[in-house]
Amino acid sequence: MDRRRICDDALYTHFVTFSVTRRRQLLDHDYAKRILLGVLNTQLESFSATCVGFVVMPKHVHALI
Repeated sequence: MDRRRICDDALYTHFVTFSVTRRRQLLDHDYAKRILLGVLNTQLESFSATCVGFVVMPKHVHALI
């Protein structure tokens, strides 16, 4: 039996994965990684969130937010 539930009003860590369109290896370049991390930082600040860990790979990103 699945006992999972969604609670939007509590503080939880979310495992987020997102990938590049058509699985292109755009995140293989340092400049693209800097842009990605800059945008992530801006979004974290705007939502008062914290990223406790992340991995940037050539085709996708994993983050614990």
